[in-house]
Amino acid sequence: MQRVTEQTLSETPDGAFKVVVRTQEISHSGTRNVDVCVANIPVLAPDKKVQCFLSGYDFDGLSVKWRATVIEVSF
Repeated sequence: MQRVTEQTLSETPDGAFKVVVRTQEISHSGTRNVDVCVANIPVLAPDKKVQCFLSGYDFDGLSVKWRATVIEVSF
């Protein structure tokens, strides 16, 4: 059975919205699943299917910043 063994969540707010970067390690695999999502400020956890625009694995040096009304993602 797979389960989340480590998880981090960071939020970068801008006005009524926030960018959420969520990393998860499943079953001590050593691989970090990364999701970058946009959500309204009151939302605790974004809906992955609707609000996430980037998903992947082990993004070293991932940086997410607001630039006015644009989200800048760099590696």
